[in-house]
Amino acid sequence: MTTAARYQSVQGSDDLPHENPSVHANILSKIFFFWANPLIEKANASPLATHDLWKLPPMCDAKAVAAKFDPSFRQTRSIVTSYLSIFGWRFLFIGFLQVLIVAAGLYGPVVLELVMTLFESESFDVYSASLYVGSLFGVKLLQAFISTHTTFQSELIVLRFTSALQQLLFQKALTLDAKSRRDKTPEIMQLFTSDIMWIISFSYYIHQIWIIPLQLGAVLYLLYNVIGYAAFVGAGIIVITLVLNNCLAQVQRNMWRILMQHKEKRMKIVENVFSVIAEEKLESFTDRQHLLGGILSHRSTELSTLWGAFSLSAFVTSLLYMAPILVTTASLAFYTMVMQETVTATKVFTALALFRSLRAPLIGLPQITAHLMQALVALRRLRDYLNLTEKDPNVILTHIQLSASQYENFANNNIDIAIEEGSFGWNADKPMFRGLNLLVKRGDLLIVHGENKAGKSSLCNVILGELEKYEGSIFVGGRIAYCSENPWIQNMTIRDNILFGKPYERKKYNAVLQACGLRPSQDGFAFGDRTEVLPTTPLTKDDKIRICLARACYNDADIYVLDIDIDEALFTKCILGLLRNKTVVLVSENQAIIESKYIDKSFEVGEGILVENTEQLELAEPVVTPLAGRKRFWEEEPHILEQEVPDTQMPLFDSLISPSLRSPFGMLMEEPSFSMDEIPATADDDSGTLTRETFWGYFHATGGFLVFFLLLVQFLWQSLQIISDLWLSHWCTTASLNMSSNSTNGTFFLDDTIVFTKVEVLAYSKHNMEVYAVLALCSVVMVIFRTWITSCAGMRAATTLFNSMTNSLFEAPLSVLNAAPLGRILSVYSGDINTVDTRLPFSFGGFLANLFIAVFCLGTCMVCLRYSGLVLVIWVVLYIYFGLHYVQPVREIESLTRATRVPHLQFVNEAIDGTVTIRAFGMKQVRRFHRMHQHHVDVHQETCYVQEVLKQWFALRMQLLHACLIFTITLAAIHSRHFLLPGLFGLVFNYSLQLPPHLEFVFSIWSSVLSSMMGVKRVLGFIHWQKNADV
Repeated sequence: MTTAARYQSVQGSDDLPHENPSVHANILSKIFFFWANPLIEKANASPLATHDLWKLPPMCDAKAVAAKFDPSFRQTRSIVTSYLSIFGWRFLFIGFLQVLIVAAGLYGPVVLELVMTLFESESFDVYSASLYVGSLFGVKLLQAFISTHTTFQSELIVLRFTSALQQLLFQKALTLDAKSRRDKTPEIMQLFTSDIMWIISFSYYIHQIWIIPLQLGAVLYLLYNVIGYAAFVGAGIIVITLVLNNCLAQVQRNMWRILMQHKEKRMKIVENVFSVIAEEKLESFTDRQHLLGGILSHRSTELSTLWGAFSLSAFVTSLLYMAPILVTTASLAFYTMVMQETVTATKVFTALALFRSLRAPLIGLPQITAHLMQALVALRRLRDYLNLTEKDPNVILTHIQLSASQYENFANNNIDIAIEEGSFGWNADKPMFRGLNLLVKRGDLLIVHGENKAGKSSLCNVILGELEKYEGSIFVGGRIAYCSENPWIQNMTIRDNILFGKPYERKKYNAVLQACGLRPSQDGFAFGDRTEVLPTTPLTKDDKIRICLARACYNDADIYVLDIDIDEALFTKCILGLLRNKTVVLVSENQAIIESKYIDKSFEVGEGILVENTEQLELAEPVVTPLAGRKRFWEEEPHILEQEVPDTQMPLFDSLISPSLRSPFGMLMEEPSFSMDEIPATADDDSGTLTRETFWGYFHATGGFLVFFLLLVQFLWQSLQIISDLWLSHWCTTASLNMSSNSTNGTFFLDDTIVFTKVEVLAYSKHNMEVYAVLALCSVVMVIFRTWITSCAGMRAATTLFNSMTNSLFEAPLSVLNAAPLGRILSVYSGDINTVDTRLPFSFGGFLANLFIAVFCLGTCMVCLRYSGLVLVIWVVLYIYFGLHYVQPVREIESLTRATRVPHLQFVNEAIDGTVTIRAFGMKQVRRFHRMHQHHVDVHQETCYVQEVLKQWFALRMQLLHACLIFTITLAAIHSRHFLLPGLFGLVFNYSLQLPPHLEFVFSIWSSVLSSMMGVKRVLGFIHWQKNADV
C-alpha cells in the first residue's frame, strides 16, 4: 500500500509555527504561564498539529545553540567544560534554588510540631498557631513559584544541551573517514537514542548528588530531636527496604530485557506470517491455520516472562507501599517498648511527616547514582566517538591546489580525473591499490570491471576521496554525482529523492525520468512520483537503482561515478544518451557493456589493466536530449566552483526544497525558515476521542470480576489504613491527656486522681502497639493483594486482546488485510500490544491507588473537621477543573512529541547510511543536510518545549492549590480545636501535608491511562474489523 506525501511547495502562513508568546508576555503572564492559555484552549477544542505550536525561544533554536556550543567545544574538546562555560551561572543558581525547595518541603513537619506543641499545652495560643500556619502558607506559595520556574529553566537547559549534543554527533557522523565509519557506524544510533539521554538525564539531576545527603542529614536531625534514637530504627528500615528494592530492581531490569528479546522474536514471526499470507494470497482461515501455531508459541513464552516480571514488580510495589507502615510500627515499638517513652500526638505525627519526607530522597539516591554510572559510560563512549579520525579533505587535489605545470598539463589534455602512482586502502600495512595510475578525460566513458570482490567499489571510493591515501596523488577536476552499489533512498517522495534539494524544472525532470526508464504513474505507484518511499512501498532493487541514477542525472554534475548494475537498454538511453557529454565512470559486470564499441576506456580492477577503445563507433542521435556539458575548470573564474550566488530572496517553496549545488543563499546568509508538512496521524497517534466501548472492551478483557475485586481490595486497604491511623490517634490522645511523670517513685498520674505504675503504663502501650501492628499487618496484606490482582488483571487483558486480535486477523478476508498496511498491523502488534502488556496495568493501578488515597484522606479530614470541612469542596472543584483542562492538551503534545521524534531519528539514520553519497555531491549538500538536521531538531524540540510549558502550567496551579488546601485544612483544624482531640488534630494536620501530591498524581496518571487506552482502541479496531470499514 502506498501513501501520498504532500510535495514541498508553497504553503500558507497558517502552516508556519507561531511566534513564541513568551517573548512579548508581561511579567505577570510569565510568572503564572498565562501566555500558554490560548494553546491550552485550542487543544481542548480541537486536535493539535505541529503548525499550531510556537517557535522555540531564540536561545533554544538549534542554530543559536550550535553558534555558542560548537566554538567552545572546538576550543576545549570537552563536553563537560563546554557545558559549564555556557550554562555555568544558570546551573549554579538552579542548584541554590533547589536547596530552597528542599528546605520549603521540610518546613511543613516543623510547623506541624510547633502547632501540635501549642495544642497539647495547657493554654492553646491561637494567635501563634495561626501565625505558624500563615507562614507555612506563605512558604508553600513561594515554593510553588520557585519549584515550577526552576524546573522550567532546568528543562530549557536540557533542550539546549540536547540540541548541542545531537548536532555535534551529526556533524561528526558526516565527517568520519572510511575506517571509522566501517568500525563505528552501528554505535551512532545508540549514541543518539540512549547515550545522549543518559548524559542529559544526569545533567538534569546532578545537583541531587549533593543536595540529597544534606536533605537526609537535616531530616535525621529533626527526627532525632523528636523521637531520639528511634529515628535511626525507622531510617534503618527504610534503608534496608530500599537496598532490597534496588537489588530487586536490577533483577527486574534483566527480566524486562529478556521480555524485550522475546518480543523481538515474536515480532519477526508475526512479520513473516503476514508477509506469507500476502505473498501466497491465503484467503481462508483454513489456509492460514498452520501459521498460527508459531505466533501463539512465541507469545506463550513471552507471557511466561511477562508474568515473572509482573510478579516481581508486584513485590517491589508492595515493598514501597509497605515501607511507611513498617517504619511507623518499628519506630513506635522501639520508642515505647525499648526506650520506654510515652507517645504524644506531637511526637508521633511529626515523626510520620518526617519519615515520609525521607522516602523520596532515599529512593532517588540509588537511582541517581545508577544514572551517574551510566552517564559516565555514555560520556566516555561519546568522547571516544568524537575523537575518531575524520576524512582528510586534502586527499583529492582540486585545480586550485595544482602546481603551474600540472594545471597546464591537465588543462591542455582535458583531464577530469588523474591518479598517479597512488597507494590507497583501509590499512597502511595492506593497501588495496599500489602504484595505481589512471587518466580520464572530459567526456570519457570509462567502464570499471573485474572479478567479484576485486575492488571495483573501492576504486570508486578512491575517486571520491573516501579511502586513505598513502602515496601518490589524485586529481578530480569537477563536480561529482555518485550512485552507490547499494541504492540509497530517503523516506520521502520519489520526486523529492530525485530532486535532492534542487528546484523543480519540469522539462529537465521529465527528460531525466524518460532517460532512466522511470514511469511512476505506470509502475504500480498509486500517487505517481508523489508516492512516499516507505519500508512497505513495493520498490524493487531495479526501481531503487533507477531513482538513484535519476537523482545523479538531475543534479547535472561534471563527473558521474556510477557503482550500479544497469542493463543495456538503460546504458543506451541514459549513459550514451542523456550523459553523452559528461565524464562517466561506470561499474559493470555486463559483458556486452564492457565490450561495447561506444565506450572510451575500460579498466579491469585486480589486474590494473587500462584498455582504450581505438575503434569507437559514432553514437546515433539519442532519444533523450543530452545534458549540456558544463564549463571546464580552466574556463571558469577561480571562485566559480564554490561560488555562493548573491543574496537574492527566493520564494518559500525554494527554501522548502532547500538548495544544493548552486545555492541561492550565501554561505553566511540564513535561508528563509521552512516548516515540516503537518505530520499525519499514524498508527501510534495517541490523540483522539475515547468512547465507552474502548473502556468496556478493556474491562471485559480483564475478566470484569477482577476489576471489582481490585476495587474492593483498594477500599479495604485504605479503610484499614485510616483505621490504623485513627487508632494511633486514639493512643496518642489517651497517653498524653495531662499525663505527667514522677521520676522519684516511678508512678504516672492521669487527671491527678488515677494513678498508674510504670508496669501498667508499659502494658497499656504494649496493648496499643499490638492493635496497631495487627491493623498495619492487615493493611500490608491488602497491599499485596492489590498489586497481585492488578498483575492478574493486566495478564488476562494482555492474553485476551492479543489472541482475539490474532484470531480476528486470521479470519479476515484478504481485502481487509490489504486495506491495512503491513506496517500498521506490525505497529499495533509491537507498540500497542506492548502498551497493553506493560504500560496500562501499571498506569491503571497507580491511578486507582492515588485516587483511593486522596479520597480517603480528604474524606477523613472533612469528617473530622465537620462543617468547617465543607469549604474543602471548593478546592476539590478547582483541582478537577484544572486537571480536566490539562489532560487533553498534554495527551495531544505527548502524541506530537513521539510523532516528531520518529522522523528525526529516521533522518539521522538515513544520513548516516548515505554519508558517502552526500559527501560525493559536494559540500553544499553536506551543509544542506546540516540545515535539514537542525530543522528536525527544532521541530522535535518545539513539541518538547510546549510539553514542558504545559507541565509547569499545571504544576504551578496544582502547587498553589496545595498551599490553599493545606492552609484551609490547618486553619479549619485550629478553628475546630474545641472538639478535636490532640490525636485527631495531629492526624488532620498530617493528612493535609500528605494529601496534595496524591491529588496531583491522580490527573497526571490519568493522562497516561488515556494515552494507553488509545492503544487498546487500535487493538479493538482490528478485533472488530467487521464493524470498521476503515481498519
